[in-house]
Parts: sequence; C-alpha cells; structure tokens
Amino acid sequence: MAYVSGGRLRLLSETDEEITGGYPWLRALAEALAPTEAVLDGVLVRIDGAGRVRPARPSSGGRVPTGAQYLLVDLLWLEGVSSVDVPYAQRRELLDGLALTGTHWQTPPWFPGVGDEALRTGREQGLPGVVAKRLDSVYEPGRRSRRWLSIDAV
Repeated sequence: MAYVSGGRLRLLSETDEEITGGYPWLRALAEALAPTEAVLDGVLVRIDGAGRVRPARPSSGGRVPTGAQYLLVDLLWLEGVSSVDVPYAQRRELLDGLALTGTHWQTPPWFPGVGDEALRTGREQGLPGVVAKRLDSVYEPGRRSRRWLSIDAV
C-alpha cells in the first residue's frame, strides 16, 4: 500500500510492515502526485530485459534495481474520500484518471471481459499469472475473496 500525502510517501507491506526505506526510488511518485492525497494498492516488481515480471527486493544505498516498477492496480482513498465500497470498475476509472506514469511506476492496463485472452497473453509473456476481479466488487482489505482470483499462468 502506498499512502501519499503532502508530497510524501509511506509504503506498507501486505503484513502492514513499514517498508518505505527499502524503496527510496519511489519517493518521486509522491512528489509527482502532490498536492493530491491518495491511498493506492500496487505490486513492487522488477521487469527484466525479456519482459518477465519478478518481485522487487528492497534496495540499499539509494540504488534503483534494474527494471524496478511499482504497478498501481487500485485506488482506496482519494482526497479525503474512501473508495473501498465503490465497485472496482469505478475505482479503476478514478485510478486511471490520475494518469500515474513515471520512470519507476505505472498503472498497467486492464482488460474488462477478456479473461481467457489476458491469461493466454500472460503465459506468452512469461508472467506469473493474472488477477481476475469482478467489476462490481468492493475492496475487501485483508481478505481473500471469490470476487478477486489470482490465476497462475503456468
């Protein structure tokens, strides 16, 4: 999770551990988004030269790992208003409206209604899998849900 406020960034892991210091290369995301305040959900990855996606490890000494990216996939709060109870399709429109694209962050495309094609493309690109979300699903923090499925590409 990325908490952005006043041009500052705070990152928390899936277990709510403070991890901001391990990803100093993402500070510019908060600066680019300022003065907007938001809570974003995403995945920290490395994209290698062949386009394969791997988990990003924390960096040391301010060094940016080759291919480091923060893939922003959901918007949970924007300018003082929670969006967790808003259907995913609307949250995604709000996220896309922020136009978050930078050297080390991006909002990857989404493909409504084309799950089989997205999975096939993921396999062709060597991705570990795809996440299938019902367009009417609300955000359920800390829970696995049948409305959001992680499907392995292998």
